[in-house]
Amino acid sequence: MKKKLAIVAALGLMLTSFTACGNQENATTAATDTTAAGVEKTVEAGEKVQTDLEFVRLAASDAGGDYYTIGVPFCTLWEAYLDGVSCTLLPGGGTANVKSVSSGEAEAGWTQSGTVVQASRGEGAFEEAITNVQMLFAVHPGTLHIATLAGSNITSIEQVEGCKIGLGPTGNTGNSLFLSVLEEEYGITEESIQNAGGTVNYLAYSEAGDALKDGQIDVWVGLGPYPIYGIAEVALNPGISLLSVDEDKMKDYCTKHPNWTTTTIPAGTYGGFDQDYTTFATWNIIIVRDDMDENVAYAMTKAVFENLKDVEVVSSTAKNFLNLDNALSGSDSVTMHPGAVKYFQEIGLLK
Repeated sequence: MKKKLAIVAALGLMLTSFTACGNQENATTAATDTTAAGVEKTVEAGEKVQTDLEFVRLAASDAGGDYYTIGVPFCTLWEAYLDGVSCTLLPGGGTANVKSVSSGEAEAGWTQSGTVVQASRGEGAFEEAITNVQMLFAVHPGTLHIATLAGSNITSIEQVEGCKIGLGPTGNTGNSLFLSVLEEEYGITEESIQNAGGTVNYLAYSEAGDALKDGQIDVWVGLGPYPIYGIAEVALNPGISLLSVDEDKMKDYCTKHPNWTTTTIPAGTYGGFDQDYTTFATWNIIIVRDDMDENVAYAMTKAVFENLKDVEVVSSTAKNFLNLDNALSGSDSVTMHPGAVKYFQEIGLLK
């Protein structure tokens, strides 16, 4: 017997910026409804996994970012493959989501491979080591962008001291990376920025681009797959410039923090910015606790990769990056859950 289940497709191509997930004080703490009209998916009754779980909470972000946009069809697919399970989205950020999954406040979460490594060492925003989370699969790369308006007098990282800087909320991995690089490689801290007359601002997705255009901030920092939608929008009008971390400092930071690597965003990715842009990078991944039932983790992984078209329809980022070629990215530094390993072995991706 077959049961038809709705898969979300009506969201369209939405924002892909990771620059902000909304002010932490204003973030909705309740789970988000993921129901929407869309295409239909047929699932054989025998494919549904029996589980004691009643719900899966996916720690993601506020509406507007890829964590949320791609998380919606993930939730719907997981409901299709896990019998009797209801899936909801929770607000969060890369760092905060690791803590939520580890503590059991969420069954699954979005984060970055580099953040999991940092958590395992008790570094950065993690006062104590977190070692009980594992990855299911990689979704897309995250690249650090440091943007100003075209023609800005700010042409180097050293000049951000005293500037109005736009970051994401507390718990956003891009924030911790940017501030860590500033302090370790340039000797610039939040305190020194403020002492020089600058500010550090925490902005929602809908606010950051306009804030840069209107001069409310001088620098916009974002971590996400390129092109980041909001930055691309500003690039069209009035234009953007991207600030690069000095090559020697980038190399030094990656040597000290091997959970981060570098990548080059090709010239022309953003209209009017015709230079290659070398920056920090990591992989955005889905994590669960290491004690999740193997059959549940297997079903969650299978649900996504057996139905990639249902995810691609809501996000150009998923269409560009979510595939079997990238699925294991980050697993060289983050342990994969046995349930995910089982699926990837079953299809021949792992031996």
